[in-house]
Amino acid sequence: RDIEHDNPEFRRLEETVHFLEQIYGRPVSHQDAVTVVRFSQVYDPPSEIQERLRREAPSQN
Repeated sequence: RDIEHDNPEFRRLEETVHFLEQIYGRPVSHQDAVTVVRFSQVYDPPSEIQERLRREAPSQN
């Protein structure tokens, strides 16, 4: 159920089992344990030097 929150395509247990079987290339049962890894975007703001270079660079037309 937890994975449904992240991916609405996983509405039914059978769909999720089928998807996992395609990934692992083997039968997956309801007793198999799976690990869900969530990824999120990491934003790294530009450094002060990069900001200064952008301001001093001539604009291109």
